[in-house]
Amino acid sequence: MHSDDEQTLLHLLSKDVLKQNLARAGLFALAYELLKNSIIETPRGFFTMGGTTTDTYKTEILSKHPDVLIASCRWFRDNGAITEDDLADVLRFREYRNYIAHELPNVLLNPTVQVDTDKLLRPFKLLSKIDRWWITQFEIPTNPDFDGEDINPSEVRSGSMEFVSYLIRVVYDLDDIEPTTERPA
Repeated sequence: MHSDDEQTLLHLLSKDVLKQNLARAGLFALAYELLKNSIIETPRGFFTMGGTTTDTYKTEILSKHPDVLIASCRWFRDNGAITEDDLADVLRFREYRNYIAHELPNVLLNPTVQVDTDKLLRPFKLLSKIDRWWITQFEIPTNPDFDGEDINPSEVRSGSMEFVSYLIRVVYDLDDIEPTTERPA
């Protein structure tokens, strides 16, 4: 093995670097799964009764595409929550999540495919966008506790947003992070 390659491998296998890379890979996978859950389960829960698929759910969501994730994304897009670019991002996130899950040794040991911060923040930003839209368009208007309340949509946060935000802060040792943050240090 060439000396530079050996040094790189030893660096990637060092305890601190390996822990950081594992944390980033796990964080991306978790952020993607929470995003996917918001995209699929939020409207499913709204359009179904007790888990039973209704004709309305079939018409409103499932008719848009055979893949429930894409169908749900299209419903959000058609209702103005996300853009076509956001939908394309979700598919890229899914592809990257699958790569991480199936090629984890390569992600950990190949310096050219490390999980980078931009890839971690983009699912968090989209999760925040979708959850804020859902809460401000569906949950707040249908909850009489909020009647007459002036709510700033940028201050609305879901449990999933809080959880991912917390994990990003832990992994990157930050005091705070918002969906608008460009890149942790």
